[in-house]
Amino acid sequence: SVHTNGGVRAATPWRPLGGESGAELWMNDEKPPTGGRDPDAPNDQRPTRPKVNYAALGDAALVGAMRAGNARAIDEFVLRYQRLLFDRAKTAGLRRRDCEEAIFDVVEDVAMLIVGRRLRPTQELGGYVVRCFFNRLADDAAEHEWRQRVVREGSEEAPGGAESAVLGA
Repeated sequence: SVHTNGGVRAATPWRPLGGESGAELWMNDEKPPTGGRDPDAPNDQRPTRPKVNYAALGDAALVGAMRAGNARAIDEFVLRYQRLLFDRAKTAGLRRRDCEEAIFDVVEDVAMLIVGRRLRPTQELGGYVVRCFFNRLADDAAEHEWRQRVVREGSEEAPGGAESAVLGA
């Protein structure tokens, strides 16, 4: 039942304007379509897709689904390889806060390369992602050392005798 201001009334089924039923809306020389559908109308029904357990897919099938544009496959890739890299970082004795940004960046970069077909994954995709991660950490460490050296050399060359200049990095 439907509640109105004055009380309760029974819900009435929807009818087109003028009270005609759907069959009466057809022109007199036409027959209603079989099965209640117009055979010339576009197929507006979404195709049913089988439910896929992306966590159970192997790397090759997951990459195929990613390249097909399946967002759930991309999410599974990101989760799978973030877990792997966090595990490897922990095993290497790295603190989570020291490598979290690098993990997110590496996994996202590899996923974009795969989806954009700029990377043809090898048999050992996990090993590739791990190597990318540790290479990224090495590059970050080298850049940090370079910045420190530049700041140190800049402060040593600053005029003022024994005073050191404070430079922002």
